[in-house]
Amino acid sequence: MQVEYTPNASSETYFADNIAYIVAAQTGAPVLTIERAKVPAEVEAEWLGYEVKNNVVLEGQINPIEIGVGYKISSVDGHERFVWVLKAKAAPSPDGASTKTNTIAFKNANYTMNCAMSASAECFRVKVDTSSLPENVTREMLNERWFTDPAWAIQIADKEALPADPPSDPPADPPSDPPADPPSDPPADPPSDPPADPPVG
Repeated sequence: MQVEYTPNASSETYFADNIAYIVAAQTGAPVLTIERAKVPAEVEAEWLGYEVKNNVVLEGQINPIEIGVGYKISSVDGHERFVWVLKAKAAPSPDGASTKTNTIAFKNANYTMNCAMSASAECFRVKVDTSSLPENVTREMLNERWFTDPAWAIQIADKEALPADPPSDPPADPPSDPPADPPSDPPADPPSDPPADPPVG
């Protein structure tokens, strides 16, 4: 699989009396090109807005949906770059065939996608390098959440919105000794009968 993201930016210089007076810059729509193995026909049909009936794709007027594309780039130094292209619309991939020969030739699909700026994130794409991680974010968190939660990928840009390291638990109070049972009064001696008077003679 190959992915190429091409920004679309231009600048023009306005000259006055042969002196550069104003330089204006403008950002256009970036282009994302993906080369990969063919995706299932029903998935491609969903991207392009084609109708599918009983697993038959009816290619008519193209009406592509907006999709997000996330991918990861590995570098030779062991670090990784995590990327989300937030809004893109695909164009159909060229589709062809050739006569069968005695050699094997693999053919990939090529998708060209025009990108738009996300209104909520106010950017075309977000990316993070593991060589310079955001605060409160670990490499393990990126591998676990980056591709399952694009909103989180945007949220980590705001460190105030992320939970800080959990506070350590305060030391537990030592268990207090249970109150001793109050001493029970010893049983009273039963009253002894007074001695009988001696008989009178």
